[in-house]
Amino acid sequence: MNNGGKKALGVGLGMLSALALVGCAFAVLRIAGTMFPGLEHSPWAYWLAVLAIPEAVFVVATVVLWRKRGPVAAGILATGLVMALHVAVHLTLHW
Repeated sequence: MNNGGKKALGVGLGMLSALALVGCAFAVLRIAGTMFPGLEHSPWAYWLAVLAIPEAVFVVATVVLWRKRGPVAAGILATGLVMALHVAVHLTLHW
């Protein structure tokens, strides 16, 4: 595999791992809503589980992986930016 293919595979792997983290955050939110019924209607729990924690993990993972695994870090960073942009558009349209 040439160098471009390895970089593309790394970016794809970074995006896939970031999306898996977001899926896990949604799963934790659903499980917490089932275990603690009062938490289900709390907007702060939603923002913390779906936005704050994954974004913090994205930033830390990007910084740690940037030197040795640049394409994977770029994929994680791209997913984090798209997710943050999605939230910004959502907030702009609904508030």
